[in-house]
Amino acid sequence: MGAVELAVTNVLRAVEAMTVAQGRDPRDFVLVAAGGAGPLIACELASELDIEEVVIPPWPGSFSACGLLASELRRDWTRTCLVRAIGDGLREISDGFGEMEREARAWLSDVSSPGSHLLVLRTVAARYVGQDYELDVAVPPEKLTEEGLVRVVAGFHEAHGRRYGYDLPNQPVEFVNLSVTAVQRLAPESRGRPRCAPAAGDGAPWPSPHLSGGARGPYGVPRVRPRRARHGRFAGRTGDRTAV
Repeated sequence: MGAVELAVTNVLRAVEAMTVAQGRDPRDFVLVAAGGAGPLIACELASELDIEEVVIPPWPGSFSACGLLASELRRDWTRTCLVRAIGDGLREISDGFGEMEREARAWLSDVSSPGSHLLVLRTVAARYVGQDYELDVAVPPEKLTEEGLVRVVAGFHEAHGRRYGYDLPNQPVEFVNLSVTAVQRLAPESRGRPRCAPAAGDGAPWPSPHLSGGARGPYGVPRVRPRRARHGRFAGRTGDRTAV
């Protein structure tokens, strides 16, 4: 189990960087164990984070691939544009967005299909002058004006306060990158629903590995029924996953 404990430690740091470091309490979330090795470390990870509920998809090894098949099409464009948010940069910002939006709409017209909804989103990577990291802030879809830039800057202050616990409303703000995202949103009835046939022998006993810490096995995962209490560490395998 040494390799599992090492994996839990590494993933724990990544989860804390995405939650605790950004002011989110991991105990407020449900842990989804995707990926072939996700179920192997999910329960240990949830215990470390005090997360009460873990969800293991039927086929975690192909979870991301199935999501890709059912997801909407999207493409991103990004352009460097280092300018003060409030000042003489309005024309440069508008021109940058305009060129990328024309490319985005041309791409959408090539990939569009019946029943799809086309969407173009705009964001800026903004920071306080002197910072070396940025936050992405949404830009309204209408024609950009000085008043619109003021609202974008206000959104940056608000986002900075949520992320880091403080904002500096009197500090000048600069934009670093402009980004445009083109999305082809499909109607629900036109989305695919990837389906996987159950593998032969699902739920059947399997040779028990060497597990430390009082682990028990073998158990086929489907044979551990909901609301049936079991105490201690158990190992189970079915389909493309091994859960501990």
